[in-house]
Amino acid sequence: MNDFIYLSDGSVERFIIRTKRNTYSFSTDEIIRFESDRNYTMIYFYSGKKMLVSKTLKYFDNALKNSGFIRAHHSHLIN
Repeated sequence: MNDFIYLSDGSVERFIIRTKRNTYSFSTDEIIRFESDRNYTMIYFYSGKKMLVSKTLKYFDNALKNSGFIRAHHSHLIN
């Protein structure tokens, strides 16, 4: 199971995702989009990497309401 933390100090917005093995930290500027896959979400990065996390797209949509991400489709959240 993943833990997800969204941090913002007004100028810098970051995600912290903890898995069983690692902790990852990302700037919101590194993320292209989120894509729903049932009860999981695939995160796509500009670097070409992807990460599957065990949170729903609705969870990310609610957490990122004021961060510039737009719910473009029922299964896509776009930066």
